[in-house]
Amino acid sequence: MSLIASGGGLFLNMNSSVPQPTNVTTSSSNDISLPINDTNDPRAILDALIRFILRTFYEVLKSLVIECIYHYERIEQQDLADLLCLDSKLVSSFILELKRDKFII
Repeated sequence: MSLIASGGGLFLNMNSSVPQPTNVTTSSSNDISLPINDTNDPRAILDALIRFILRTFYEVLKSLVIECIYHYERIEQQDLADLLCLDSKLVSSFILELKRDKFII
């Protein structure tokens, strides 16, 4: 029996001689498959790429804001805040950040 100290706490390993599995496939959060409607349409490919980047590098709320903007194409800021049940100032700050990063115009 061995004790393994970690930054988050102490873990107890009952049998340290157990071999580790070799061919284990794990699913990570980076394995996101996004549907592309038409693989020959450049806009569909770019939309899928933008959504993948947003989901990978931004917080969930920011990616939800951009998903709603893409879905509705034209939506008032207050309506967007009401739809997501967020404060309009928070939505405004998300929109300003997305404009700064040039995801939206």
